[in-house]
Amino acid sequence: MSGAVGSQFVVSNLSSVRLSYNYDQAATNQIEDNQSVGLGFATSLTNRLQFGVDAKAGLSKDAPDTRMGIRLNMGF
Repeated sequence: MSGAVGSQFVVSNLSSVRLSYNYDQAATNQIEDNQSVGLGFATSLTNRLQFGVDAKAGLSKDAPDTRMGIRLNMGF
């Protein structure tokens, strides 16, 4: 079982910030469940192009300590 909950907050007409919590149940008893919190920022570069940065921090022992990424969204 897994689940996620979060909120997105509009900072300006072009930008937003996201906060999230993620939970993934372990597939075996040999590892713990994975829990993490995330923070993301996105801004529109044009009407059809959006750039974002995301980061996650692990809360449980077997979760990755940190993860970071960048996003480029294109609309049509």
